[in-house]
Amino acid sequence: MSETYIGACVYCGQTQQIMEPIGTSEEELNKVATMMCTCDEARLYQKISNAERKIDGLLLERYPKAAELSKIVVGMVARDEVARDEVADVTINTGMQMKIKISRNTKGEIKVKCTETYNSEVNV
Repeated sequence: MSETYIGACVYCGQTQQIMEPIGTSEEELNKVATMMCTCDEARLYQKISNAERKIDGLLLERYPKAAELSKIVVGMVARDEVARDEVADVTINTGMQMKIKISRNTKGEIKVKCTETYNSEVNV
């Protein structure tokens, strides 16, 4: 059963009416409100959160440490902590057939590319 609650953006305080299950915590309501907000800080938070979810979907089960490191790098790139003219991309090699390349395209979007390589070698 759901109830209408009020949540506030953790960055600007803008409030949102939210339909959530009864007993939802204030922290969770504020997180949902932040995901709905249009202030600059909330948009950055949304961008990073969405990227982290996608990274988890790609990597978390098989490569949890690489997923965690990828999320850290994506956050740094999204917050412009990594200057485009200093670092073009970051590549994480799991050592187990998976490479993750994180870069920013010309539109400013963050790109996460996962490449799995399988080699077969037979001596005859």
